[in-house]
Amino acid sequence: AGQHFTALFPPWQRESAQQFIDEIQSHKAALDRKMTFRLGERTAHLYLTGGAVNDVILIVGALSRAEVASQFYEELMTVNNEQLNALRIALKEQAMLTRKQEELTSLNNELVTLQRELAKKHAEVTKERERYRLVSEVISDYAYAFRVDHEGNLKREWVTQAFERITGYSTDSDTALDWTHLVHPDDRAIAEERAERLLSGKANISEFRIITKDDEVHWIRDYARPVLADSNQEQRVVRIYGAAQDITRQKEMAAELQRYTENLEQLVAEKVKALEQERSKVIQASKLAAIGEMATGVAHELNQPLTAISFEADYLQQIGEREGGHLQGAALWEELTHVGTNLTGDVDRCRRIIDHLRTFGRVTEKKTEPTNLNEPIRNSFLLIGERLKQHNVIVERHLAPELPPIMADPHRLEQVFLNLISNGEYATAAMQARIEAGEIERPDYEKRLEIRTKANEDFVIATVRDNGSGIPPEARDHIFEPFFTTKPVGEGTGLGLSISYGIVRDFDGDITFESQRNKGTTFYIRFPITDLDPQDR
Repeated sequence: AGQHFTALFPPWQRESAQQFIDEIQSHKAALDRKMTFRLGERTAHLYLTGGAVNDVILIVGALSRAEVASQFYEELMTVNNEQLNALRIALKEQAMLTRKQEELTSLNNELVTLQRELAKKHAEVTKERERYRLVSEVISDYAYAFRVDHEGNLKREWVTQAFERITGYSTDSDTALDWTHLVHPDDRAIAEERAERLLSGKANISEFRIITKDDEVHWIRDYARPVLADSNQEQRVVRIYGAAQDITRQKEMAAELQRYTENLEQLVAEKVKALEQERSKVIQASKLAAIGEMATGVAHELNQPLTAISFEADYLQQIGEREGGHLQGAALWEELTHVGTNLTGDVDRCRRIIDHLRTFGRVTEKKTEPTNLNEPIRNSFLLIGERLKQHNVIVERHLAPELPPIMADPHRLEQVFLNLISNGEYATAAMQARIEAGEIERPDYEKRLEIRTKANEDFVIATVRDNGSGIPPEARDHIFEPFFTTKPVGEGTGLGLSISYGIVRDFDGDITFESQRNKGTTFYIRFPITDLDPQDR
């Protein structure tokens, strides 16, 4: 056998090969030897491991030091030398009994054939493993194989070189043999569940983090499957093959994409909010235009009857004055004169309101002109003053005379004050409702609304104060936001203060407020003074 083995090597290596055989026979133990030989113009290194069992010498060669030992022990376990020796003894006994050398030769030939078939099967298995390893290297970052002993312990068979590139640890290190401590502490449960699943005979795909030799965190996606074999009339896991991918970059890109998506959603939300604000302005403009058209139609329809009423009122007033002059102290003629005068005043007031509605509702281009702030405040009461009287709201107006002008559109400012006055009226009504419900004890409560104007060196300031229910603390940061309202559903759109805020800002002004629960709210509106006088328009 030694001669056949040494003949496999070139003459200059045969002495080393024979020495390898001699060491195996003398020590009866496995030895490692690196042999060099040439294949054409290429030089190859062959790693050998051998051992002697009874009268059989087993030698395994491989091109990788990491594989030769595990393959040797596999071959050693697979080739049952005790059975082989028993078979040879049986053959010798049979030959001695029958004295038939031909039969002995035939049996030996059959034995050789069986050994060749066994060697062929081992070669096929080795080839299949190598193919799996090569495919794994192509489709994954690194691949590995573990053998499972009868106690369920994992013994590494091989791992590809990419393991060192990813983890920083050598494939021959203890870490490569047992790399579970590489797993990030927060992902240990995933690794334990993975091991339990594989040892139970089920394939597993897991994602977890590892900590490299340089203390870097990498994400790994691990694909592993167990190999089952029969043992003591039951199947158990004898080997685990696996492949792993470094998906750190994919995770980072996914996180970056998530951040981008969130930012995009925020941008879209802001754009939608801006569009909704523009839409609300368009709706408001449409409403104002509708009011203007309606006012024009009402003025046209009412103009004739109002003219007739005005004529009749003048006639009554003239009759009363003329007849009352002849009949001194006649109460009837005095009352006719008074009624005629009142009717004339009411007709004039109706005409002013209709003309003002038409002007207020007219949709015009945005413009600014020198404006006395008292003017839009007075005009707003033409529309809402009567309603305040009907709802028993006491109004106090303290408008400073000879206010310096500001640059604004008086009709748009009128819309601001209409909204603030309406909100004040609603707040006082809510306060009275709380008192009547017994939530607050204020027996002397009167609904009040106060409007003041004043000026300093740089600004004209208007304050609108009510003694209503106040703004809830949780709503104070949102009252100027579109569609936000503290009123019940159906009683408010949430657009009034938002539009008012926009109008004030359009004219370089600012609007702030103070509020106390159950004590009322005060709005402060401030505009810069212009050098032009309203009389110079």
